[in-house]
Amino acid sequence: MSAMRLLAAVNSHLDVDMGVRTLFDAPTVAQLALRLVSGSSGRRPLVPQQRPDIIPLSYAQQRLWFLNRFEGGVATYNMPIAFRINGALDLGALESALDDVIDRHESLRTVFPDIDGVPSQKVLPAQPGLWRRGGAAVVAVAADQEDAVMRELVALAGYRFDLATEIPIRAQIYSVGPDQYILGIVLHHIAFDGWSMAPMVKDVGVAYAARCAGQVPAWTPLPVQYADYSLWQREHLGDLEDSGSRIAEQLSYWRKELAGLPEVVSLPTDRPRPPAPSYRGDGVDLRIDPDAWAGIKAVAAEHNVTTSMVLQAVMSVVLHRAGVGEDIALGTPIAGRNDQALQELVGFFVNTWVLRVGLNSQQRFSDVLDQVRQKALDGYSNQDVPFELLVEQLNPTRSTSHHPLFQVALVFQNNVRPEVALEGAGIEPMSMVTRTAKFDLDVDIREVPDELSGAPMAAGVLTYATDLFDRSTIERLVGWFGKVVSAVVADSSVVVGEVGLLDDAERNLVLHQWSGAGIDAQVGLAPELLATAVAADPDALAVVDHPREYTYRQLDEISNRLARVLIEAGVGPERAVGVAMGRSAELVIAWWAVLKAGGVYVPVDRTHPAERIATVLDTVEAVCVLTRGGDPVAGTGARPVIDVEALDLSSRSAEPVADADRLAPLTIDDAAYAIFTSGSTGTPKGVAISHAGVLGVAAAHRELFGVTPGARVLMVAAPTFDASVFEWLWAVASRAALVVAPPDSYAGDALTAVIEGQRVEAALITPTVVATLDRSRLSGLTTLVTGGEACPAELVAAWAPGRRMFNAYGPTEVTIWATWSALSAGQPVRIGAPVPGTCALVLDARLNPAPVGVVGELYLAGPVLARGYV
Repeated sequence: MSAMRLLAAVNSHLDVDMGVRTLFDAPTVAQLALRLVSGSSGRRPLVPQQRPDIIPLSYAQQRLWFLNRFEGGVATYNMPIAFRINGALDLGALESALDDVIDRHESLRTVFPDIDGVPSQKVLPAQPGLWRRGGAAVVAVAADQEDAVMRELVALAGYRFDLATEIPIRAQIYSVGPDQYILGIVLHHIAFDGWSMAPMVKDVGVAYAARCAGQVPAWTPLPVQYADYSLWQREHLGDLEDSGSRIAEQLSYWRKELAGLPEVVSLPTDRPRPPAPSYRGDGVDLRIDPDAWAGIKAVAAEHNVTTSMVLQAVMSVVLHRAGVGEDIALGTPIAGRNDQALQELVGFFVNTWVLRVGLNSQQRFSDVLDQVRQKALDGYSNQDVPFELLVEQLNPTRSTSHHPLFQVALVFQNNVRPEVALEGAGIEPMSMVTRTAKFDLDVDIREVPDELSGAPMAAGVLTYATDLFDRSTIERLVGWFGKVVSAVVADSSVVVGEVGLLDDAERNLVLHQWSGAGIDAQVGLAPELLATAVAADPDALAVVDHPREYTYRQLDEISNRLARVLIEAGVGPERAVGVAMGRSAELVIAWWAVLKAGGVYVPVDRTHPAERIATVLDTVEAVCVLTRGGDPVAGTGARPVIDVEALDLSSRSAEPVADADRLAPLTIDDAAYAIFTSGSTGTPKGVAISHAGVLGVAAAHRELFGVTPGARVLMVAAPTFDASVFEWLWAVASRAALVVAPPDSYAGDALTAVIEGQRVEAALITPTVVATLDRSRLSGLTTLVTGGEACPAELVAAWAPGRRMFNAYGPTEVTIWATWSALSAGQPVRIGAPVPGTCALVLDARLNPAPVGVVGELYLAGPVLARGYV
């Protein structure tokens, strides 16, 4: 903005049209003089205009007017300020001074009525007290009630302007003790911007001094008023239909520059974006200490850029590293006062343009900074297009849920610092923290003196939308900002992906506390699970396949007998058995029999094409295929097909199967089962899971879900999915009964009837199926685990109250599941923490630990990891 002030002065006094790029390319007076030709601008001078009956709004005002009408006068675009005053204050003089300032600046006594559907400006005659909220100008508040004072100021800041009938300024004087006052002012952005602060408070001081002396202020008349600017703006920009007009040429640049811009920035939010924002916000303080700030300035000088450009490049890197992507859009303001006549005028002139930066983790920061410089200078050269007109012409997908074109803004405030002076009284600005957020993120930084040394430093605030973010997330983001600043100050050519964002505490959090690393899990052979359950309570119910029931003793003995048949058929360690059965007690028996024989359990779906079944069986070199009830199985080739229901097992021993009975000793590294998925190509792809992870996963079922012995666990998953293994291990680890859902009972009323009729207390069900169940009939279902797909928050809100609800996540390449989380209504649904025995890390593209809240790839390790593909 300092450059903008210089340009406005040079262009106005010399009647030239010098651009920002010229200023950067010719930074000395001598160099500039060679490039300037006086009287060459061809610009239409900004002078008082002939006022028509209906004065149009400026382009910038139009959008705020529509928002004010659409949103019912919410305080989103209010600009509150406050001053603490100590000393002998002449209250009458101050009130008159406020009247004088409103008289001087027409923008402060303008209303915006709708005339035949068209918004317009109407300047009201000056009269005393237009600024009052109503009632007394001075309100007494006890000095020791600081909270009461702040409540009053917050209420003032939240004033809801009706712009059609009310001027855009309200003020209140608070008396908080003898010779102690607070002046609170709130202005609507439609008539005020950050630059306006300095001329307004200067004028208040001049008017106050005059009134204290019994005089009227004798200030120099303003060359133009805001209504003049509104009329001039449209003439200055020209006609959109004229390809040679200023507006058409600059719009052409922006169309190309913003083509293909992502509609919404992919910020790592804590909550889904609501259909319409509440505009509630909060802020986290941000500071750059004197040494780092001096370093920022040194980097700016080294690369012939402004400090603002360095900050923009830093923020772009922060957003990229936070997972936003490689196409970053930042909203950035420009003063919009490109004529000297506007320098001392109160009004809404600031324009917004979009800085679009493309970057990746392999780039150096210096390259990013060079790009920002180029984009910024091009943007400044095409700054006349009002943002509102840009949105209208680009016509992005309209949505009430987010700001158009950009959702992150960065402002480096280097406006003229307002000189506040009231004759005979001490006055100082007060911090006014507003709780509104116009954007998802809004970084506001200014240079200030360090409180101790007085050296220049930077301080500001990162305002965020509380609809989207928790405070802790923004505190981390501010920390990352500081990390990037430190890195680029140390080396401006640092590679973007090598900037370390984690501090020691966060590194310890993600590498140790959250990763599950170092947490041991039970390791052993899968058959030990059934043996443990039998030893604890052999007569407990193990399987319910209505109307048949099996105790743990019966399940153990039958599976021992079948295991011996399999051994005789050539099944042993690393030798697979195809199991072609639907949900049934026989399927559970077959599972345990294959494991006890030392074989590899491989489920196949009889309904699949023969070619697919053959591919699966050939891939694992299955020794034989188990089926039941004489059901035919295609694609088995020459392999023996064993119908378990037709077997006479009475002659086989029911004693436990030991290594001496097997073809070879069974080890924890041997495969326990293999699950085939379609893979990305549609060709069956098998994953082999060893015994190593089975016991630990089963123990996790028992410890995390809390199902007690004697409870009933649903068996509803298709046998070819590892969710079926989840159900079996859950039941046996908890010494619960496995309730088999009939083949035609997989969702809706049929499955509801099974859960209700069989008194099922615990189940793993996909969210899609849960949504089909009748919740009113399933109060007995006290433990519900969802998995296999993302669980909607609405489903959690409906099902979590009154029961324990969990989310289980894991790819086929681990032993069923890798992470888990407890679900509660109103809380985000996350994949949660690692299952004991699992190490889980989120890493970035360079295999560095990703900071908390940043998107990366999930890496899993530990005994639960699959042995590999088959």
